[in-house]
Amino acid sequence: MGFLRRLFFVPLLVAAIFLAGAQGSDVTVSFLPGVAVPLGPVVDGDLVAYSIGGGGTIRGELSPAFARFLFGRAFIDYDFMPLNNSSEAMSLVLSGAAIGGTLSPSPRISLRASAGGGMYVALL
Repeated sequence: MGFLRRLFFVPLLVAAIFLAGAQGSDVTVSFLPGVAVPLGPVVDGDLVAYSIGGGGTIRGELSPAFARFLFGRAFIDYDFMPLNNSSEAMSLVLSGAAIGGTLSPSPRISLRASAGGGMYVALL
C-alpha cells in the first residue's frame, strides 16, 4: 500500500507547488477522457485477451509569471481494460511530472518540448 501512497503523493506535491507559485502565473487544468481499443495479445489463435475499455487523465500545467516560455506539468491517469470471458479487469494507474519549454515563432504557432518521469501500478 506504500507504493500507492507514493503514486498519489507526487501529483499532490506538484499541485501544491503549482498553487504556491500560481500568483500571476498561468495555470491550466485539463480532464482528458479516453477509449482503449485492444490490439493484442492474442490467446487461443484468434481471441484477444482484453475487450474495449476506457479511462481518463487529469493534468495540470503551470507557466510561471517570471518565465512564460517555461512550464511544469503533473498528471494522474487511470485506464480500465476488461478481460474477455471473465468478470475481472485490469486497472492501470499512472502519475508523473514533467518540465518543458515553449517556443512561439508566430502568434498562431507554438512548439513545445518537455521531459519528465513518473510511476505506475497495474492491478488485476
